Amino acid sequence: MFSDTVGDNCTRGEAEELEQIQLATVRMATSATSDVFTEWADVQRNFWDWRMRVSPEFSTYTGVYRYNDRITPKNISHYTVMKKEVDTFLQHLKIVDRTALGRSEKMDFDILQDLLQTFSDAYRWVEYAPVNPINFLDGPQLNPGSDIPFDNRGDFENYLSRLEQYPFQISEIIENFRTAVRLGHTLHNVSIDRVPAQIDEALRTNPEHFVYYRPFIYTLNEISSISPNDKANMRQRAKNSITRFMRALENLRDYITYEYLPQTRSEYGVGAWGNGEFYKACLRWHLSVDMGPEEVHDIGRREVERIKSEMDQTMRRLNFTGTIREFFTQTKENPKFTRKSSDEILQLYRNMSEQIIQPKLPTIFKNMPDMDFSILKMPNDGTSGSYVSGSDSDARSGTFFVNLHRPQEILTFNLMPLLLHETIPGHHLQAIYSQATNLENYRKHTNGAIRANVPVAFPTYTAYIEGWALYAEMLGEELGLYKDDYELMGRYEWEILRACRLVIDTGLHMYNWTREHAVQYLMDHTAHGRTKAEHEIDRYITWPGQACAYKIGELRIKDIRSKAKNRLGDKFDIRDFHSVILNNGPVPLRLLERVVDDWVEDIEAAHRLSSLTTQKGKECY
Repeated sequence: MFSDTVGDNCTRGEAEELEQIQLATVRMATSATSDVFTEWADVQRNFWDWRMRVSPEFSTYTGVYRYNDRITPKNISHYTVMKKEVDTFLQHLKIVDRTALGRSEKMDFDILQDLLQTFSDAYRWVEYAPVNPINFLDGPQLNPGSDIPFDNRGDFENYLSRLEQYPFQISEIIENFRTAVRLGHTLHNVSIDRVPAQIDEALRTNPEHFVYYRPFIYTLNEISSISPNDKANMRQRAKNSITRFMRALENLRDYITYEYLPQTRSEYGVGAWGNGEFYKACLRWHLSVDMGPEEVHDIGRREVERIKSEMDQTMRRLNFTGTIREFFTQTKENPKFTRKSSDEILQLYRNMSEQIIQPKLPTIFKNMPDMDFSILKMPNDGTSGSYVSGSDSDARSGTFFVNLHRPQEILTFNLMPLLLHETIPGHHLQAIYSQATNLENYRKHTNGAIRANVPVAFPTYTAYIEGWALYAEMLGEELGLYKDDYELMGRYEWEILRACRLVIDTGLHMYNWTREHAVQYLMDHTAHGRTKAEHEIDRYITWPGQACAYKIGELRIKDIRSKAKNRLGDKFDIRDFHSVILNNGPVPLRLLERVVDDWVEDIEAAHRLSSLTTQKGKECY
């Protein structure tokens, strides 16, 4: 390996000895590194296997079907067991030498640590949120859907097993509510008073028409490997289990009506819980960045004023001199901006996606995965729209559900921002990028948290997810997708709502606002009528902190982009920037800036190397 001439200060024998020492050092380092990566791989695999086992419904959603016959316990002792396991995983992380990992592995490490530490730290609130496991936005009284595949006998047997367990789960929910009453940690009336009626609506049928029975009506007929007698037996078992489940729901309804509702808390906000510390914990969970309620409130007020100024200027260009509310009231009376049927609105959405949005995306995105998704009518009345991601495990495409229960009230110039938010380049593009990358499972699948349990839950990084979707609405303006000032007003109406949320959410939960104060503030700054405003405010009361994630996330992404562009100058490529944001999947905002900083440093280093190489090349001539 060495030549006879080995250097002025080293003989051949010394050089050979040095070589052996260097080779031994390399072998030791390689072995140590190998051990580190083995330890790290074991921790990740063990965590994900455990996560699937303790969250069966979430496991099914991710395409892991071995726990399809189980459901997640609702009792508080379940959280105690989880806390012990989480702390054990945190101890295992301490064994792993993070410094020996590569950059991408370090990011995996930091996110897994964040998932675990967030849950462990929030366990102190286990007798606050989790003892109120359902509300008018969450719970078994709402359409449950099912991610279980129904391809064979085993799938139906798994589903039957779950049906048999639901009555016991309802008894656990009632017991949790009793704990909340005993401790004085109950919800406010507005968060729960609609639940009895929701249960009544679900029960207004016989077992054969109950929503949980649907797979046994048509899907079972398609399974040729199951005999007619066995199918009949399965249907009877399903009816029996559902009958017991419906009785359990009746018990839940009666308990809420006669025992829980009279004990609901008097304060609208949760600021009284833990002297405001509980709300701060909820805020940190959703924002994934250290930002107190006071700062969030101030940012919201500034954003409301900025967007209001944009709206005023836009209305002046349209020669309208009234208020924002008067503008939207007037346009609602103009048939130019409305459609009579749901089908017409669905077709508008599809045309906008295919003919207006998709042709523009390659200018700001690269290497886009297949963007196929469905646009369907929302089965239940509720929000204006929602997105349900598909699954790479069973080839399900994403779906944008649109609320078309009152199509004549929908203004067509409000469609574009909602479409951008929920589909492309918003949630759908976000989801398919994440599915297409080689992220670890615990990074790729982050939808397992029930909002009612926050902050005692593994974080889903709401600010990243919703912040990107709101950022996508802004991209529509940069791409010229809002074709006129009316559509710009539609964009600003959605944006000012998100800014108002910062003010109202913190106002309710930190500054002791009343519900009426919050409703009035929303009506003063948006086009919301009273009924819609009240529903919106009740959501903020029920999910403390969640509504703040949208605007804070968007502002942080815009700020990170601005800093990267200032550092890189003409080397900044918006398509590469978006790839960095999306290919990393959901991350805490406090780590997102580091991801982009690493990308910027790589570009700067590559540029320096290129300049140095060019300079050396010139010197050779």
